[in-house]
Amino acid sequence: MGVAATPFVGRETDLGRLERCVGDRARLVVVRGEAGIGKTRLLDEASARLPADIALLRGASDRDGARPLGAIVDALDHQVASWSALPDSLRRHREVIGSLFGRAPGPAPMQREIGPGEVADGVVATLRHVMGPRHGLLVLDDLHWGDADIAGVIDRIMRSDVQCTVVASLRDEPGVDEALVEMLADTSRHCRSEQIWLRPLTVAEVERLLRASIGLVAAAIAEDVHERTGGHPLLLTQLLDTGELSGTGSLAALPTSFDESVRRRLLGLSRTTRLVLSATAVLGRSASFGVLSAFTRFGEDDLLDALHELCARRLLVEAEHDQFAFVHALTRETVESSLLSRERRRLHARALDVLGPDAEPLDVLRHAVEAGDARRQWEAAHQGAMPTLAGGHPCAALRMARAGLAVRPDDLDLTIVKATAAWRVRHRDEAAAAARRAIELAGDGAPLVVASVHRLLARLAWETADRATHQSSTDAMIRLVDRVDAQHRAEVLASIAEATMLVDREDAVCWAERALDAAASNPELHAVALINLGSALTNERDRRHEGREMLRRAVAVTEIGSDSFAEARALNNLLCEIVYVDEPAVVRPVLERFESQTMGAGLTPQLGENVALWWAVLAERVGDQRAALDAIEWFGPVEPEGNGCLGLLTASIDLDRSRPDEVLARLARLLASAGGDLANSSAAWTCAIETELSVRYQGAEPRNQLDRLFDPTRAPQRYMLDLLDRFGRAAVVIARHAPEAAAHAARRWHEWAAGDLDATSIHSHLLAIADEHDGAPASAKTKYEQSLQGLPRRAATIVADAELGIARCCDKLGDRVTARRWALAAHARLADWPGPDHDQAVRLLRSLGSRPPRARAVSILSEREKEVAVLVSQGCTNAEIGQRLYISTRTVGVHVGHILNKLGATKRSEIAAQAIRKGWAS
Repeated sequence: MGVAATPFVGRETDLGRLERCVGDRARLVVVRGEAGIGKTRLLDEASARLPADIALLRGASDRDGARPLGAIVDALDHQVASWSALPDSLRRHREVIGSLFGRAPGPAPMQREIGPGEVADGVVATLRHVMGPRHGLLVLDDLHWGDADIAGVIDRIMRSDVQCTVVASLRDEPGVDEALVEMLADTSRHCRSEQIWLRPLTVAEVERLLRASIGLVAAAIAEDVHERTGGHPLLLTQLLDTGELSGTGSLAALPTSFDESVRRRLLGLSRTTRLVLSATAVLGRSASFGVLSAFTRFGEDDLLDALHELCARRLLVEAEHDQFAFVHALTRETVESSLLSRERRRLHARALDVLGPDAEPLDVLRHAVEAGDARRQWEAAHQGAMPTLAGGHPCAALRMARAGLAVRPDDLDLTIVKATAAWRVRHRDEAAAAARRAIELAGDGAPLVVASVHRLLARLAWETADRATHQSSTDAMIRLVDRVDAQHRAEVLASIAEATMLVDREDAVCWAERALDAAASNPELHAVALINLGSALTNERDRRHEGREMLRRAVAVTEIGSDSFAEARALNNLLCEIVYVDEPAVVRPVLERFESQTMGAGLTPQLGENVALWWAVLAERVGDQRAALDAIEWFGPVEPEGNGCLGLLTASIDLDRSRPDEVLARLARLLASAGGDLANSSAAWTCAIETELSVRYQGAEPRNQLDRLFDPTRAPQRYMLDLLDRFGRAAVVIARHAPEAAAHAARRWHEWAAGDLDATSIHSHLLAIADEHDGAPASAKTKYEQSLQGLPRRAATIVADAELGIARCCDKLGDRVTARRWALAAHARLADWPGPDHDQAVRLLRSLGSRPPRARAVSILSEREKEVAVLVSQGCTNAEIGQRLYISTRTVGVHVGHILNKLGATKRSEIAAQAIRKGWAS
């Protein structure tokens, strides 16, 4: 769309910001404001002024949502349509391109389910091909009509290497999809993003607009016009276009809103012209001459006359050859709202009659719902829901399934789509209810269907810590194994293997091995079976290494496959191991890939907490408390869920920060969120944390706490490295606070670990504490040194404890030089982990006659903290800062707290002074 004829006034600063963002290669620019405030006009102006070396793609979301990923597909559609053959670089994305654009040059793609992550990858690859070597600008209008599907794809673009700036416009009003809000907020944390808030025009700007449009008379009427219109740009433009604001009429007669202005123009329309306008509004955001002719049944001359009048009155515009669109979406909304209910139903019924056989199912569904045509409503939903879900668009599929079930609640296929799609978009209660309904509808005649639904129920139950439902669904799948034909038995076995692995059942390895054997001839199931068996083996102390290597193979297999969820699962389950056994330099690339896969594939509801968890664990390993807290903060202001370990890790870090009250409160919240019944691993973590809390801060008797920690009726007999790590930490804390109990702790640990090779480092550590307490520094020093060689790679605080132990032993042996070296190493390890452990290192260094090194310049703020500091210096409240930066008020409070700590300040005024002095606002 070209730049409008009305002078461009009052947005010069905003346009300059937008142009700078594009020039500086910002990743995301969000233009926000109320309807009609000038967002699209700003984008028109910016697009028209782009340098020749920037590739421009532009699309808009459709309020009717007729096409999944509407704005992105709209932006790329023309490019894809011009291909005579599919480019070689996009061959592996043929099915995604065919699904999105309704065509894929070359042989027809095979029919199979496409995951949301595969869709996102296909879009990124297409975008990369279209952009070529140039930097690109992807403009997405009206993003407020988007959903979680498009949010996931935009996030993947943000995290890709495509040289592209995404500019999105959206209305500043309630009702924007929560997934979009979360995506925009998250993007601001990991890449450069800007927000441009558009406001009404000022009196001076209204005067400039009027002067450029109607001459010098503007100076006399500008203030009155501003008062009448509120400086609303779209209303002003319409009044100028229609001649109502010519400077000669009565200002008191001017409409005070855009809606009123449109309704006045509707009054003078003939019945024929009004019907053409109503038909256009009902058909969608635009309609062709041919469709309007079929819809209205008017002759060509009558239809042309009506269209001429509508364009002259600035209600419609011929956007393309024979294609007519509303001047603004608000015009269409006003026309639709003016229709009577019966009139609206008749128009939508007529639309159903003229839609072609290739019409989008979502479009047919919309008209059927509005027309009250139950048969067509169900047919469109039934026809489109399953392919839409299989095409990787769960939000759109869920809308269709709901609409179809509203007419025929006993439709099994739609019920299964509803359950699956609701789970993928995290509507868990809805998903569980639909899954139970599907089992009821399937009865005894469809064992494979029932098994697949029970798999979904088991997964939902695991995510919500509903152990009873998980058990019953798993047992139901086991009973169905022999009822499923041999061709599909591998699918059921894989589902059972996954369910038993998730809750550490003793038969998990057995089921996983059976599934692997059955899936030998099915590549996709084989990858899933590898993940399940590898994960189950990591719970077996004698086969942990075997499981680890199997997970590495699974990651390699899924990397070239198409199942986004399987790839993310493989990466997550591998990280469960390597975050404790491999060097940070090895872990980080795997973790970065896991984060990219989880976020880009729309798997945040299922695995987003684990992204934060593994970053925080890695930070705990290297002793970077700020990084650990940032990872937890990244997860968001909501509490971690009861069945996960992120909340428990946060409680453990709170212990290191001497915050016992917060630990107790957090444990209580986690227990409440799990319905009072924590899963096995979470219950064991909780026991370890409560034990440490009791010894450190509540004066509990150490031996009693050891009995509690290693209670054979409570301590798990099968465990992964995370529990070995947490139990080991608790045992060391008990021994350190009560050295007389260290030897007993070492015995209990040895009995519990039963010769586990990964447990030797903790055993050596406990024996070293006992020897040091018994006055045997040489033996203690040797054992401390042995503890540093074992696995897992423990938290920085535990490693530093061993280093301080060596320092004390060296001091007692008369080697103060070596003692100071070990104490300095411990202090350096904990330099970024403030708390009592760091304080202990400082005290030991001083007792050895050394002074701790000067603290590093931790007062340097991150870029986000500088942005917050600048806004604080401008007098903004936390709520105002949150609105400006598109983050929650709570997150702003966290940033302000960090800034105060880093600057050593106590008041916001000190932050302001520092921001001005350092020139952060320049």
